[in-house]
Amino acid sequence: MDRPFDMSRDAQALRALLHEVRNRVEEVPCAPFDLPQPVRLGAHFIAVRAQIMSRMKSSTQPVKLQMWCDQQGGDPVVYLLKEEDVTSDFFAQELIRMMNRVWEDDCVMIGSTYVQALTYQVICIGRAAGLVEWVPQSITLAKLKRICRGDALCRVLDRMNSQKIRSLAASTVAYLVSNYVIGVGDGHFDNVMLTDAGNIQNASRHHVQTYKGRGLCRASL
Repeated sequence: MDRPFDMSRDAQALRALLHEVRNRVEEVPCAPFDLPQPVRLGAHFIAVRAQIMSRMKSSTQPVKLQMWCDQQGGDPVVYLLKEEDVTSDFFAQELIRMMNRVWEDDCVMIGSTYVQALTYQVICIGRAAGLVEWVPQSITLAKLKRICRGDALCRVLDRMNSQKIRSLAASTVAYLVSNYVIGVGDGHFDNVMLTDAGNIQNASRHHVQTYKGRGLCRASL
């Protein structure tokens, strides 16, 4: 579901979801419940049922939601519902998708692996809240350091096998360049994620500064 999202068509359904979660969040963990209105989460996924899985311990306490597109179950999707303005995250993802297209068109590669930044879906609910797609099989570098039993400086390499090193190198290049171009701040290790596939990414791009360079032309990417 890595696509741009226009929330204007579904604003009422998204606000109804926010209201329902606010009413149920104290019941965590709660049983699955039917959504007041179907919520479109992608071109082919319209959620009709949800479950509050947990409330995160970070300062804004986002809610981890699991949602299904039918009453019988099927494969669910997981999002964080954040009660904060996520528009900077939304626009950052759109800019990174643009960079990915430029790098792919120009065949920017590390060995045989294309330089691509991992992206995720961000759905704004006005300026008050938003849904951020959960990236599965990922861990923060801070947590990886805490659980590392060997040399903490080698914690990333110890988690990767030889086949994933190129993915790690390519995604690291994309991560560093995209963060520089966009102007992402707050890059401490609790905000940097590593997936099992070897992709490195920001957990959040909420702290985005205004880009003051020459403009986002192909040469600057």
